[in-house]
Amino acid sequence: MNDNSQLDKLINIIHSLNGNIFGEIIRDYNIKNILLQNTINDISNINNINIIFSNNTIIKYFIRILSFNYEIYKDIEDVNNNKINTYNLIYNYLQDNKYKIKILKINIFPFSLSNFLKHRNIEKLTYNLDCNQFFMNNNSLYLLCNKNSLYPSSFQQLTFNNFNIHFSRIKNNKFSFTKKNLDFSEYLYNIDQAYSLVNNGWIMDDYHNNKNTSCILLKWKNKDKNNYRCNFNLCKYNQLKTNDSCSICSTNFTDDCIIINTGCNHNFHWYCNNKHGLKYWIQHHNNSCPICRLSDFI
Repeated sequence: MNDNSQLDKLINIIHSLNGNIFGEIIRDYNIKNILLQNTINDISNINNINIIFSNNTIIKYFIRILSFNYEIYKDIEDVNNNKINTYNLIYNYLQDNKYKIKILKINIFPFSLSNFLKHRNIEKLTYNLDCNQFFMNNNSLYLLCNKNSLYPSSFQQLTFNNFNIHFSRIKNNKFSFTKKNLDFSEYLYNIDQAYSLVNNGWIMDDYHNNKNTSCILLKWKNKDKNNYRCNFNLCKYNQLKTNDSCSICSTNFTDDCIIINTGCNHNFHWYCNNKHGLKYWIQHHNNSCPICRLSDFI
């Protein structure tokens, strides 16, 4: 038996104050669990609840209501100086007839921020993943629309076709980066988020970055599906599959390995067994491919 009534209560409080919820909770709870009626087996996949309220006064009301209903603590972490209020909420829930406790991070900012800061906050909290681009307001589901890379429009409904494409991708457990983050440390963090999704059974492709210049992650056992590089021909797929070992740790890939395929079509562990994978190489050596030395290769 599972009971997520406390999560439903929190969402209803947000809706009552006309708040916009976006990110992974919409993906994993509202879409997967409620709309598609898939039971969430492990709520640990939901770590953040991202909210936009109309102004700071509403945010103060919301925090006061939360304090009456939940155990919350203001997070001392400074989130990229973009005026995000962050709180840790102690969440109790029933899963498989066992009561569990989880800390949810509540990220809040007002719609009154400048377009640039709103855009930066949304990028930060969605990790530039297309599966996190849905938001919900008063039980209506919308898709985020940015007219350009620097100054986005407000949330808008797109055409039904665009909406349906993104919704179907979530339904089929597919996702892609919408763009490469210009802040490289944030981009590495976004790759970590993609790694976590692949580890939980999602399929990453380059749907939004199909010029073969961006990286993708995949479980090695799925390499023969040929559904993750949109512009690869059979020759390039065969080249990918022949790169069957990690030159960093000098071990062959096994079916359970999660590998990163770079823009130059070389494969590595993102994390090797000793944690010194491609991420470690980039952070402690240089941002070039360990095999061909191509720069800006992920």
